[in-house]
Amino acid sequence: MWDKRADTIICAASLFKAEATRPVLAESEITPVDTFYLRNHGRIPDIETGRWRLTMSGLFERELTSHFADLDNRLSVHNVVAIWRQAHLEPT
Repeated sequence: MWDKRADTIICAASLFKAEATRPVLAESEITPVDTFYLRNHGRIPDIETGRWRLTMSGLFERELTSHFADLDNRLSVHNVVAIWRQAHLEPT
């Protein structure tokens, strides 16, 4: 599911919280996308992409409505290598 590795640990299937095992994380200095953890804080909507629309209005000259396929075809994929460090407070 979600293009994750077969050995991914599913912590909560209904919200799809998943993570890799420690040995898998130690395989590389850069965590591949299929290994990176996934956290959702709400249920994942089950949408029919053929019927889905996004309408933007307000501070625009005119209202704009896009279909799912429009956005899927127009938006390109970019690979970014980034470092994320979790900050924590030391006990006093």
